[in-house]
Amino acid sequence: MNELMNDYYDIAVIGGGASALWFTSFLLSQIKASSNKIPSIAIIDSNNAPGKKLLMTGNGRCNVTNLDIDSSSYNTDDFDKLSMILNSFTPEDTINYLRNELGIMTVNKGSLIYPMTLKAITVNNGLVNHVKTLGADLILDTKVTSVSKSEDKDIYLLKSSDKFSIYAKYVVFAFGGASYPKTGSDGKSFSLLRGFVDKSDLVKLLPSLVQLNTKNMFPGKISGTRTSASLLLSDKKGIISCEKGEILFTDYGISGILVMQLSGIINRYFEENNRYPSLECDLLPDLSLEEAIDWVLKIKNNSLGSLKLSDSLQGILLPEIVESILDESELKKYLDFNLSDLNESDIRRIFTLLKKVKFRISSSLGFDNAQVTSGGIKLQSLTNNMELKGKENIFIIGEAVNVDGPCGGYNLQWAWSSAVQAARGIYDRL
Repeated sequence: MNELMNDYYDIAVIGGGASALWFTSFLLSQIKASSNKIPSIAIIDSNNAPGKKLLMTGNGRCNVTNLDIDSSSYNTDDFDKLSMILNSFTPEDTINYLRNELGIMTVNKGSLIYPMTLKAITVNNGLVNHVKTLGADLILDTKVTSVSKSEDKDIYLLKSSDKFSIYAKYVVFAFGGASYPKTGSDGKSFSLLRGFVDKSDLVKLLPSLVQLNTKNMFPGKISGTRTSASLLLSDKKGIISCEKGEILFTDYGISGILVMQLSGIINRYFEENNRYPSLECDLLPDLSLEEAIDWVLKIKNNSLGSLKLSDSLQGILLPEIVESILDESELKKYLDFNLSDLNESDIRRIFTLLKKVKFRISSSLGFDNAQVTSGGIKLQSLTNNMELKGKENIFIIGEAVNVDGPCGGYNLQWAWSSAVQAARGIYDRL
């Protein structure tokens, strides 16, 4: 544990991840610009260094935001408030803050925004150096075990298991969710809010942006193979969601951005219905069924017709994918056929299957592999400035709140925007 600088701080931030660092950085920047007295701030983290999960984002490249962000792409309990918060600190604001305050230039990859170095450590170091330079204390290797009102009702008492304790006027809960528990955000820190929130304020934590286990055997046979596809989620009531992108077949089932984007919806559906929705995969998303059939009929009479079926189709789909799927279906007999042996009816049956492969979901891989957490403290339970309603000077930001978005900078933008709202709320009071 770090040597304690004070036993009282104006502000105590629990957690040392993206939202915690951004909150502290933004607040101190605002105060410095106004020439007001810098408040004492402690960032308390259970890790030996801050930003452990931030360093993992974007596969270590840190997709800091997305120019196409829209509140409708997120999961939350209050879309109006989410929209207001995101509009109050936009992706353009993020880019400008990185450039002007942290000295970090960014680059575009389409709508995706990265640091120019394409390294997450650039963003992490920029934030850490900034908060240190402006006087915040980093208290590391320290896990807060309780937060309570002190005898002086205007301040809070924070304790840890190793006898550490401090008092603070404001407490900002930025401890993350339950994804990647090895980084310290294991979901247990929600117990710190006991006494401040009711059960009705908390949405159950579930893995999101995570891979899926399937009962199908064929993905394991082509583990490591990627292809373009579209996935359709549905139930008896109709279509739930549809995504197009890249799918990755694995030993356990399916992965890839396409799968990750739908995983939160799938897990929430299971939580509500105690069963998984139907998941149907189109392995030829850029061709209609009729277009695919017409194409095959045209090549059937040239030299490709003498090839085994899977080899004749290699121009639109990898042979190993065709073989593994047919092998696990009622159309297995066609594996030994040459293309020229098939009539139009046979071809229609084969392509109907390839455009409607049904995955039987058994589970997701869980929090150990999830990029973000779905669930947390309801956004409805917080004010527009992220303060817990009815609990003065208690703020909750980032992944601890019931807001999660798709891949591509959405979740970091939420971390930045929610942190800024809390910083503005506290700044006005200071």
